[in-house]
Amino acid sequence: YMLRSMNDHFMEHAVSELKTIMLVHDEMAAIGRHAKQMVIDYEDGVAVLKSREAWKQSLDKARQHLKAMTEGDADEDNAIAEKAIASLGSYETLATRVLDQIQNGAYDNARVADKLLGRADAEFATARAGVDAITAIVEGEADAGRAEVQSTITTIGWAYAVLLVLTMVLVIPLTLINSRSIVRPVLHAR
Repeated sequence: YMLRSMNDHFMEHAVSELKTIMLVHDEMAAIGRHAKQMVIDYEDGVAVLKSREAWKQSLDKARQHLKAMTEGDADEDNAIAEKAIASLGSYETLATRVLDQIQNGAYDNARVADKLLGRADAEFATARAGVDAITAIVEGEADAGRAEVQSTITTIGWAYAVLLVLTMVLVIPLTLINSRSIVRPVLHAR
């Protein structure tokens, strides 16, 4: 029962958080890719708009996944997830100002647009650092859960071995005594 309970907790908590944090990493990569694509396509307002919509969707999904990390039991990654959400909000605010101008063709070249995204990129880097910190925490929790399950399995194995030896120590002599009590009268009757 204890092993099953530990395994269920491990599967529900650690594996779920690992999956969620990997989804956050995917969305963070998509955010960066879409932002760079908008800079590359700065001369084409329609392409910028298309990338911007995908960028906004990835931002929303990343925040949604980070918010999911804070639900349930309070643990050390909750505060980091909240800070990462706040950094993504700051990033969006700072980037939106520049992206509006990129979309309207206000820049002569991509270098100027990219340079103006520098402050927003710093906020994005802060959010990414938070996600990396959460990843390290979640991986540590998963490793600790695996170690705990393995320790319990080892303990159960030793308990089984001790029980088997104890059973043999009791059963073998009792069987020999019982055998002797049956065989002795037969031998005596001959």
